[in-house]
Amino acid sequence: MATYLELRGLFQRGSALAHQVEVAVIVAAELIRNGDDDAANGFEDDTGTQHDLRKTWAASAFTNTASLAEQALKAILGQNRALTVSQIEGASDAAVQTAVNKAVDLLAGV
Repeated sequence: MATYLELRGLFQRGSALAHQVEVAVIVAAELIRNGDDDAANGFEDDTGTQHDLRKTWAASAFTNTASLAEQALKAILGQNRALTVSQIEGASDAAVQTAVNKAVDLLAGV
């Protein structure tokens, strides 16, 4: 299990993990833009209001990627706090995407 200081060390921009998360944010935003934000893609089932909040978040993701990716990275680290630093840094693209998709509702205010 990573310590809090080790997790804090993963916040840094420019790391491979940060770059993975940045791309995952854009992919999540594109899924939402296309109306694919459903449980099958890792998003919670929603009402129209929830979808509207996600669409607003997605639009922001295309113009404010770095800031939203930083928020998503922090959410991912919180989700995976029981893992080791090596496990977190070695996450596959699919695992990072799933974690970002799980974080979108929180980040979008749903």
